[in-house]
Amino acid sequence: YLEPSLFYQVDCLSRTKQQIVKCVETNCSLSKAFQFQEPEVNLTEEIVGIVALLATVNDDRLSRVFAEYLTESYMLAVVFKSYKSASSLEKFTKDGKVSRNCAIHKIVSQVGAKVDKRFTAIFLDEIRPYLDVLEESGHERKLALQDPCLPSGKMPHGFLGHAVNMINLDMRHVHIKTSSGYGLRETLFYRLFGELQVYQTREDIEHAKGCIKSGAVSLDGQIMRDHGIICLGD
Repeated sequence: YLEPSLFYQVDCLSRTKQQIVKCVETNCSLSKAFQFQEPEVNLTEEIVGIVALLATVNDDRLSRVFAEYLTESYMLAVVFKSYKSASSLEKFTKDGKVSRNCAIHKIVSQVGAKVDKRFTAIFLDEIRPYLDVLEESGHERKLALQDPCLPSGKMPHGFLGHAVNMINLDMRHVHIKTSSGYGLRETLFYRLFGELQVYQTREDIEHAKGCIKSGAVSLDGQIMRDHGIICLGD
């Protein structure tokens, strides 16, 4: 269901997450199914894509830790331009249960697929965007976020940057804008990563804790979601 180049992008995001790759293939079959729906409900033009396929990174270690940070739910989230388009995906019976005989469930059955569990949908027009300064150089328009600063006035050792600026938008999606004119970096990825900081090692995060406001990750696998919340284990 996916072109080989798209599989490579998913693999770049998380080489160790084979289950995610498998799930993305299933989810992408949904996009293929939308071409069979009734003409009056045209979702094809409203679907931006699946989060895992919208950007890449240049380092396998970043791939792994970003995938861990986002979790499978957000990696596999389907991104829509507006809530109105996504709201037609499911219909409900009178008792509030999902109808399996219409909308997306009927559509995907036509290509031999099925939706048998919850999936996350993200609506670009509903996201509160980053409203501060953007870096004007280059076509990716990175966010001009302030670097962390220790009480000494120096930048923490091992600080590599902010996660939202360390992803490379897929060229096919660089020019996507919301109805208000905001791009994917200042909407979708700012919503997913916020001002998450990236460091070289766990020790670097430990020494920089005093200037970490919105979480941090390290290339050797440390994940600090917020003060007091750290992911343990491999």
